[in-house]
Amino acid sequence: MLHDVRLFLEKYKYSARLVSVFGRSKIWCSIRVYRANRLEYIRKHDPDRFALMRAKETRKEFAAYYNSHKSLFESVKSILEDEFSRETLQTVIDYRLSPKKETLQAVVVSPMYFLRELISPLKDEVFVDGGAYTGDSIIGLEKFAGGYWKKVYAWEPDEINRSRLIKTCEARKYQNIEILPFGLWSEKTKLHFNQEGKDWTKISENGSCTVFVDSIDNVCWEDKVTFIKLDIEGSEMEALRGAEKIIRRDKPRLAISIYHEPQDYCEIPLYIRELVPEYKLYIRHHKFNKNDTVLYAVL
Repeated sequence: MLHDVRLFLEKYKYSARLVSVFGRSKIWCSIRVYRANRLEYIRKHDPDRFALMRAKETRKEFAAYYNSHKSLFESVKSILEDEFSRETLQTVIDYRLSPKKETLQAVVVSPMYFLRELISPLKDEVFVDGGAYTGDSIIGLEKFAGGYWKKVYAWEPDEINRSRLIKTCEARKYQNIEILPFGLWSEKTKLHFNQEGKDWTKISENGSCTVFVDSIDNVCWEDKVTFIKLDIEGSEMEALRGAEKIIRRDKPRLAISIYHEPQDYCEIPLYIRELVPEYKLYIRHHKFNKNDTVLYAVL
């Protein structure tokens, strides 16, 4: 409802001026708090209903963004390296506008992040694992790199997930892994976070706790980074801004999730192309739902 009201106000020249005023008003803030509390209650007590509500809401959000930014999506298609990337992007758009599982059948590929058709392993990988979760990406890296790497920076701010990540690394006797209890961001600061021990925990203004966040440039500067993977629930753009210097300096292979926010489909590819114009950009999709659309950048 709030989203619809905002879109209606923004349609017209004079009412558009009211958006910023309305956004600061007590009634708007009260509605937002009530809605957030109601959604939180439904999420905890009726997860199936919450999933359906959230799916409908995200579909409306995507449709609104796509319909007002079609030219931007076309710009992204024009900088993609191959026809399959363009086909994949259009197929994902079609699915997000009208979700039918069979729509994705022709474009789903695996494995995620470590596609040898796009990326070849290096002898001394320095891997930045943004959203290390419980170690699934590091296990994928082990298979990809033949069990050896120079260093892994494993970022995982969720305390529950991080304890599982530590157990995974100990059980598999991994070496040269630095587990970082921080979130990824464009700068060093402290932000609200919804810690739940799930793969969707994220930075959120309605988060139940706070976590420290930092940037890749600040933490990983001493190493020559060869590979950056980001799957951090909508904070990818902020993390990329915080990796600008390393991306320009080292030109690492990139595997960046672009499905969390509607604008990410456009802003992330265009931003990466701006940082390193010589990158070849590919899009691949890895699940039979809206999740796991990944942008790959390689030289």
